[in-house]
Amino acid sequence: MILCGIDPSYSSTGIVIYDDKKDKYKYYGFSKKKKKMKNIINYDYTEDRFEQYKFILDNVEKILKDNKVEKAYIEGYSFGSTGDALIKLFGYCEQLRMLLIKLDIEYTEIPPTTIKKFATGYGGKSSDKNIMGRFFYDEAPDDFEFKEEMWSSKKNIVAPYHDIIDAYWVLKTGISKK
Repeated sequence: MILCGIDPSYSSTGIVIYDDKKDKYKYYGFSKKKKKMKNIINYDYTEDRFEQYKFILDNVEKILKDNKVEKAYIEGYSFGSTGDALIKLFGYCEQLRMLLIKLDIEYTEIPPTTIKKFATGYGGKSSDKNIMGRFFYDEAPDDFEFKEEMWSSKKNIVAPYHDIIDAYWVLKTGISKK
């Protein structure tokens, strides 16, 4: 079965595809900073959020179709978001869920705290991206091409890598709950 973990973000959605028959992973991310790496889709920032949603969702659709994804696990809503960020995130995430329905891909939402607890052993705000990144670094397959690059900024994981890492843990959490 072809499974997928999605960390939805209106600027840098992370996607991890897993083929359980081949035991192989593929990683995808989006970046406003021009990264020249396989499976990182670059785009120019735009003030028009709907144009940005459309660009990202069109590419997500292509990724899901090209990989013949059968089941997706998606990170649930972050209730820590506020203001304009919350509105943008909600709008994008609802469109993403509608895309999964349109493509007839079964999906399961997983709360962020459940994912953090699975990845680190504890949930909540104290589970920062770098802790999840360290666990990912230790566990990620050797063919994960971004392993060194993801730590390139002041010892913090930068976009799109933290979104890919989150998508990996979304996927692993979903698989563990089957």
